[in-house]
Amino acid sequence: MFLAAGVLGGSALVAAALVVILGIAGITWVLLPREGVQPTPVAPVVVAPAAPPPPLPVAAPVPVPVPVPVPAPVAAPRAVPVAEPEPAPEPLPAPQPAVARSGRVAVSGDASEVVFKSAAGSFPAGELPPGSYGIEASFGGALAPAGRIVIPEGGSVAVRCVASFKRCMAQ
Repeated sequence: MFLAAGVLGGSALVAAALVVILGIAGITWVLLPREGVQPTPVAPVVVAPAAPPPPLPVAAPVPVPVPVPVPAPVAAPRAVPVAEPEPAPEPLPAPQPAVARSGRVAVSGDASEVVFKSAAGSFPAGELPPGSYGIEASFGGALAPAGRIVIPEGGSVAVRCVASFKRCMAQ
């Protein structure tokens, strides 16, 4: 405001102050209550409740015809020749379970003891049933998991155990 006074001059400053004062006075004059003027009371509006609408007309139910089943014509029974029953065939012999040929495992390397474990049990190296086995080996201590092998039916697998890796692998 001081900047405006220096640029516009003193008369502009007086005019601006006069506008502000008149604006405040005008707002105050509008908002003040006047003497002798009373507001007219407004009569309350009463709304009568509406009557409920008449019920809708309902048509009488129409009967639905029920179909009556018509019996199918019955043919006269025919005479069927009776044949002699054929003799029952001889029962087949029970199948014999296939005997799996065992496989062979040979172990070499640094392990002091090697055991092959499966659901069928624990086995040392040599003849084993075919299947998947976990290898447990001892490298100067207790037996510990050292690998896995699969022994094919009638096949042979060579296993080499290495102490530095503590692993046994098929070759």
